[in-house]
Amino acid sequence: MKNYSAPTFDQLPTISVVTPSFNQGKYLAETLDSVLTQDYPKLEYIVIDGGSTDESVGLLKRYDKELSFWVSEPDQGQSHALNKGFSRATGDILCWLNSDDKFAPDALWQVATAFMTSKADMVAGICEIYEDDKLVHRHMTSCDNGILPLQPMLDLDTGWNAGQFFYQPEVFFSRRLWEKAGSCISEDYYYSMDYELWCRFAFHQASLHVIGVPLVHFRQHAAQKTAATAEFKKELKIARQNFIDQYRVAVQTVVRPPIDWGRRLKVAMINNLGFLYGAGIAHQRIAGAFDMAGCEVSCFDLLSQPTTADLVKSVTKYNPDIVIFGNLHDNHSMPIDLLDAIQQLYPVFWLTHDMWLITGRCGYFEDCERYLSGCNSQCPTANEYPMLASGDIHSAWQAKQKLLTDSKNITLLANSMWAARIFSSALPDKSSIKTEVVRLGVPAYKYTRKDRKICRQSFSITKNAFVLFFSVSSLSDERKGGSLLMSALSKLNIPNLVLLVVGRLDVPLQVPNARILALGYVTDTDVLVNAMNAADLYIGPSKEETFGQVFIEAAMCGLPSIGFDTTGVKDAIKHNITGVKVSDYSAQALTSAIEGLFNDPEQLIQLRKTASLYARNEFSLERSFASFFAALDKRGIIDRIGVAHKIALSTISAIIEDNNRGWQDYSRRDKAIKIVQKCIVSIINIIPASGRAELVARLPKSLTKILIRLLYQ
Repeated sequence: MKNYSAPTFDQLPTISVVTPSFNQGKYLAETLDSVLTQDYPKLEYIVIDGGSTDESVGLLKRYDKELSFWVSEPDQGQSHALNKGFSRATGDILCWLNSDDKFAPDALWQVATAFMTSKADMVAGICEIYEDDKLVHRHMTSCDNGILPLQPMLDLDTGWNAGQFFYQPEVFFSRRLWEKAGSCISEDYYYSMDYELWCRFAFHQASLHVIGVPLVHFRQHAAQKTAATAEFKKELKIARQNFIDQYRVAVQTVVRPPIDWGRRLKVAMINNLGFLYGAGIAHQRIAGAFDMAGCEVSCFDLLSQPTTADLVKSVTKYNPDIVIFGNLHDNHSMPIDLLDAIQQLYPVFWLTHDMWLITGRCGYFEDCERYLSGCNSQCPTANEYPMLASGDIHSAWQAKQKLLTDSKNITLLANSMWAARIFSSALPDKSSIKTEVVRLGVPAYKYTRKDRKICRQSFSITKNAFVLFFSVSSLSDERKGGSLLMSALSKLNIPNLVLLVVGRLDVPLQVPNARILALGYVTDTDVLVNAMNAADLYIGPSKEETFGQVFIEAAMCGLPSIGFDTTGVKDAIKHNITGVKVSDYSAQALTSAIEGLFNDPEQLIQLRKTASLYARNEFSLERSFASFFAALDKRGIIDRIGVAHKIALSTISAIIEDNNRGWQDYSRRDKAIKIVQKCIVSIINIIPASGRAELVARLPKSLTKILIRLLYQ
């Protein structure tokens, strides 16, 4: 029985695109093709030509049947042409695309998804700037989601002209907002009509939603109007003043410092193990997102530094603007001492990969609430990783509470709303620490949809098989839901069932009438992406997660997920868009959800498309960086450093492409140690979780120091 209702394609909003043109036949065909090949079913395309004398009219006649309306007649300029076009537009969403620009692939689908899932008035994405058909720049607004800010827009020097806002074609807006702001574009301006319109939108409290995907290819050439920089900036000042006078806006004094255009944000990242395992991969992707945005990034880990003093010395030598910590849940004193030492020198941001910072010893507390009043020797999981002598648990909790109380230089970065609530509720009453919500990201250029048939053939999976994909760090881990998953799978009544498993099976996986393909621990991204594209559903049975990266990795590949509507998974799955959230934490509920989607193939096809669209919008590396930038801005870091409120992006990150690039240069000895440690990890992965504590107890102390950081990752 179907227990959910995903949005259907007939509920898509109509998008009206207006293209003004005059003697742009040189580029017009490419512009028209970029719109008409979007394959968006509810497109209204209007072209207003100003009476061109070149090949434009011939082109428009050729495209006549595909256009909703076109005309070629003399007009009074671009703004007049736009008003003529918008007066005919009937769409729910409006935009204009100049006749020398092009939409990026899937732009209209991405925009429609953003409007449907955010309910915003405006959507802005990435504008890719081309010169002589070469990509030279990628721009993304640094404005955060929420009300479009008017005062920074009126600040021309460090706001508008500094790149904080928009390239015109990267913006789409609702009919409701258009009508609220007057249903017209000012014809008083030759260059600045878009700026004046955005000011009116901001005046009317427009809600903005920013997405991390390319929407438009902006062509930069000598013949375009905005190439006349001096005239453009002169008119911009006039448009600003006229707007202020007409709407009687009280302009606030600019408090931003002058921009140092040669300055790059310098970031140090610190964690336990570098780029190993889930939290390490998340740390790598965050570093990669900063790298894509042109920041200088260097990464440090505890394994490569013998003492706190050594690591502090290394970081001090690098001299960063900010330090981002994450995944330090060891139980010797180094992490808390290190955090205290670094926060006295630099602004520190702590990522909530787990709950270690607010507990006496554990990374996840499940139903235990001792962390609120004081973790102590009665800890119910004292023998689990990360291990700590029961008599030391309360003092460890107190040390963390003292740091959280005394520090004036730490900001918590929560990767989900649930994590933000948990950390905020656990902070000491006298703490001045703030919590900001950020987004983890996935490299969309790697995690993408592929040909299902080819991907299935690579794993020898037949066309008619129903494939469930899941990843396991440990099937015996109750928090990860291993036993519940096995119980749910045993109840399934699905023919030709295939289980595609990534990770370590520390207990036997036996499911009646199912073929099991165990891929082991996969480090090759292409193999992982192919596996996700070969599957029908991703199953994530975790009881407690601060977020859950695999859910968004799967969504990027067009693989819908099923997970429980609990903890950080609430943010990782967008219900009925990227998958289904199950409210009842039980094997039977999980079985019913899987069978429900199996029996509704049309809905499953729908979810495959919406999952990919939504994930690209909200969880690309570009969107991840924008969320971090907003958090830094709220904490005053951007202005303190003097960098521009501008996001300029490359297409890939060297840190993502090469694990060693952006990492510290270790001596041969240190590199050899890391190789040995990786070998130890491989051996440990064979050992059942239940036997790991006993193993550590039997080892010499010299080896225990290394293993304690590796055993339960």
